[in-house]
Amino acid sequence: EALEQDKDIIFKGNDGGASTTIATIDVSDKKLIVPSRIETNLLQLGYGTGNAKLQVYNAGDNMEIYAAGASGGTVKVLELDAGTDGAEANRIATVSGHLHISQNVGIGTTSPTEKLHLSDADGTEPTILIENTGTDSNEPEIVFLRSTATGADSRDIGNIKFKAKDTAGNLHTFAQIMADSLDADTGTEDGRLVFSLTQAGTDHVEFFSMGNLESVFNNGGNDINLTVEGSSNSNLLFVDAGQDKVAIGTSTL
Repeated sequence: EALEQDKDIIFKGNDGGASTTIATIDVSDKKLIVPSRIETNLLQLGYGTGNAKLQVYNAGDNMEIYAAGASGGTVKVLELDAGTDGAEANRIATVSGHLHISQNVGIGTTSPTEKLHLSDADGTEPTILIENTGTDSNEPEIVFLRSTATGADSRDIGNIKFKAKDTAGNLHTFAQIMADSLDADTGTEDGRLVFSLTQAGTDHVEFFSMGNLESVFNNGGNDINLTVEGSSNSNLLFVDAGQDKVAIGTSTL
């Protein structure tokens, strides 16, 4: 029989002699209020026929989850976009606060191999953009941190590698920039920055390093020549490593 008046339906129980409200159906607001918690083997919100422990359905493409504070305000904490096919949630659109993911994260790939794996087949993609729109004089930063308890000499701190395959499909590190703690002793600390290239099929050939108040070209002693060009002379200074000779104003030795 239909109820003609705005009356709530209240479910109560007896907890050791005290009357306790278990749940309330608010007819005017069309909602179920549970003051404590819900325990169930399967919970479905919206229409669905799946068997997952928690299923949330929405008539549109997006599903938004909000959190309410003690003052009554709400904030969106998560928005999932499943796409029109509803096959799977393919992106996290909005996250407020902290997000913890214990496994690898893939953007543009379903099989990430690192903590963060970006993949795209389009030209100039994927691109990482770090933007600061503030007016503060301090700049945005990329930080490589070795947070071990104590330092050590020549311990690598960070390495940027530029990798690609050769015509036979072999993967090479064609160039890299590496920083380490050349001297980690307290009071005499020195840093070092090393640039390396692939030369004649050999990776990690060091051609320039800076550290301990000196800059060294061809620190590995390889056959790598050095040319310094002027405004009108393309061989203002020419160093031939193979012959161990220096020419000024010419490349002829």
